[in-house]
Amino acid sequence: MNPGNHHQRHGQQIRKLFDDCLNLTESEQIKHLAQSQAPKSVKNHVAKLLKITGSEIELTQRVIDTVKISLDVKPITAGMKIGSYQLIRSIGEGGQAEVWLAERADGGFDHQVAIKFLKPIHDQKDLVRFHSEREVLATLKHPNIAHLLDGGELGENRPYMVLEYVEGLPLLDYGLLKKFTLNQYLDCFRQICDAVSFAHSHSIIHRDIKPSNIFVTFDGVVKLLDFGIAKFMGNEKFGNQTFPIMTLAYSSPEQVTGQAISTATDVYALGLLLYEMLTGVRAQAVDNNIPAEIIKEITDITPLLPSLVVKETRLNRSYNSRNLQGDLDNLILMTIRKEPARRYGSVDALANDVKNFQQGKPLLAAGDSWLYLTQKFINRNPIVTLTSLALFAFMVAVPIIQFQNQQQIELERDKAVFASNLAAEQKVIAQKTTDFLVKILQSASTLSHQGESIRLKDVLARAENQLTNGLDDQPKIKANLMMKIGGIHFHIGNYEQAKDYYQQALKLFELIGDNSGRVESLDSLAVIAYSEQDINKAQGYVAKAEKLSNFLTDPVEKGWHQLRLVKINLHKEKKETVIKKLIDTVQLLKNHKVQDHRLLAALFYELSKTSNSHALALAYIEKSLYHTAQDDGKVTPSYYDRLMEKAERLVLDKRKQEAVIVLDEASGLAKILFSKDHPKYGVLMTKIAALEQVTIMDKDDDEN
Repeated sequence: MNPGNHHQRHGQQIRKLFDDCLNLTESEQIKHLAQSQAPKSVKNHVAKLLKITGSEIELTQRVIDTVKISLDVKPITAGMKIGSYQLIRSIGEGGQAEVWLAERADGGFDHQVAIKFLKPIHDQKDLVRFHSEREVLATLKHPNIAHLLDGGELGENRPYMVLEYVEGLPLLDYGLLKKFTLNQYLDCFRQICDAVSFAHSHSIIHRDIKPSNIFVTFDGVVKLLDFGIAKFMGNEKFGNQTFPIMTLAYSSPEQVTGQAISTATDVYALGLLLYEMLTGVRAQAVDNNIPAEIIKEITDITPLLPSLVVKETRLNRSYNSRNLQGDLDNLILMTIRKEPARRYGSVDALANDVKNFQQGKPLLAAGDSWLYLTQKFINRNPIVTLTSLALFAFMVAVPIIQFQNQQQIELERDKAVFASNLAAEQKVIAQKTTDFLVKILQSASTLSHQGESIRLKDVLARAENQLTNGLDDQPKIKANLMMKIGGIHFHIGNYEQAKDYYQQALKLFELIGDNSGRVESLDSLAVIAYSEQDINKAQGYVAKAEKLSNFLTDPVEKGWHQLRLVKINLHKEKKETVIKKLIDTVQLLKNHKVQDHRLLAALFYELSKTSNSHALALAYIEKSLYHTAQDDGKVTPSYYDRLMEKAERLVLDKRKQEAVIVLDEASGLAKILFSKDHPKYGVLMTKIAALEQVTIMDKDDDEN
């Protein structure tokens, strides 16, 4: 027998059995392997590969590399010739494909292309999807769509396609680099609409419109890329798409609920895209992995008005919130309505409304009331006739009407969030141990309020004794515990003890060269100095911390430092500056695809306390409550504090009935967390009584 043929057949058996198992649960995999007629060596090999993947049925890079070796797959490398082209370098990689830059190698003429290869490890669906993308691109010849030049196969089931190479920048980066005006952003958006509309006219739905799939050439020409999950209308050979195929932050309600996909799906995605282009913030901040929560986020929560986002974030752009307020707010919100039938009827209708806005004409999104039409006419015709003067006098009432409409929109929209899309990396084991011990100490701090205060002192004394007499061989853990115990002392008002622990921790962090720890301890010492009105000392600590913060690389560590600085400088900075710094920190985490529930909870909590807008504050506090629950659970002092902030904002927003419900929930928590003589319990009872009194007075006023 030819050893080469045997090796090839052995590899094919491994691939087939491995592919069959990937779509099964762990128990089903075991059963399938046991019943398989494949040779024992094949089954053992597949079992090892499945073990590498773990409980997540997902092809990790390690699995792919292992299978490549097993199947003797020839890797794609620079210099390799593919037809008439020679590969130069890798320029991108996705879930099941990789893209290389290549150039003509036959001496005919100089020409660069992008070659997209299906990865060697794939299943039948991936293969069908790849061939479908080639089929889709073959039908689309449009200046705003990267077009197909050629295609072929490297070997068995290893297809590739040769595409136009787009030399430029991602859409959002290009806009920032060129410092786009509002009109330039809208012109760019209309080019995107032209491309999508052209696809629709050829019965193709893109289904994955997002910023990373759109490039702009250095000549300013938009190019729509990646038709990997596009489908021909009426062709259901792929079935409904599941979460791993879609990009959730840019998915429509019908996509995540498995409903019918139509051109309205692309209209929705275009609305999300325009929202982010103009505000710099994603409209859908999907930031958890729980299917039910993801679906709720996308199907139920209407994003904030774009103008409000621009107002709060203080974007450094040539336009401001007033330029978006009204028409563009209405246009974008109509585009991303949850019900497909209530969106623009087509991409052309959307593009036409954008053009109407640019030309000062009435919009479909704004309705066609005669007051609105008259206002638009006057704006387009500044030379006022006697008739228009009369109309103008009548239009004095319009600001009031507009204000009422604006209030109605605010009441109808749900709370929104600025958050990041992926989970933070796990802490090292030593840090996990530290966090576990800290939670015990913090729970003791809470429970002490139900009994005698000596209990907390006893716990602290024991912890302090252990720190004094142990952990010398683990200075990082010891320093972190000192910081946490110092924090407990600070929160119960023992500033001197807190200061002592922070200083001891600082010395240990300096000894082991831990810049993150040094920054945290300096920040904490600065907080105490400010509390004691020692401004010079506080500023000295802050200056040292700022200098060291330049060496921080972990976005979570940077985030905590920024949050501490905001709190330290809260008394001397404008609210707008504080809000921008907090939102920038949230954006930092999002840019690095990091999700740290504790930090995000703290950031949104601070935003809720700082925001001038009650509606926006409530959106922030909802997000803070979510992250708090994900981090520590709901039966915690931090969750209670944030519930109380929510109740306070609801009262200020004249939503008293909702406030009563929130205070009732807080009351249930307080009975678990605090004794009746605890100050927080007293504050709660006072707020409940005050709200009841106001409710009674309102009722009396209504009856009179």
